[in-house]
Amino acid sequence: MAQKTKIRITCTASHKAKLDDLINIQGELKTLSDEAFQKLTVSILQYGITFPFFVWPNAKKLYLVDGTQRTRVLQVLREKGFEIPLLPVDYIEAANETEAKEKILLISSQYGRYSEESVYLFVELAKIDFEKLKPM
Repeated sequence: MAQKTKIRITCTASHKAKLDDLINIQGELKTLSDEAFQKLTVSILQYGITFPFFVWPNAKKLYLVDGTQRTRVLQVLREKGFEIPLLPVDYIEAANETEAKEKILLISSQYGRYSEESVYLFVELAKIDFEKLKPM
């Protein structure tokens, strides 16, 4: 029997959790196009899980504040035979579900903006191979 390919974890966090223990509370707030889903899949396969999932722990359950799209991709990868290890999670405090959902909006906000020039300069100065990142 062939060994399953294990998704790599390339960061650390204060806690770990099983994929099935992470509960989506954002509903359909954000969508993920097929193209974006594929890009995120490529990113996870190439770099692993690079950032912790942020969760609101409440009543012995872990509600996702950040990481819903990654969990969607991981669920599909698991269906395709990939092994999903314990995932890195950090706890976010919230007084109640409403505050936890408010924090979903906060983490989803993009306060800073990129310009074409700023990205070009960043890539050039960091000596990043942008062609390598295009599929992601």
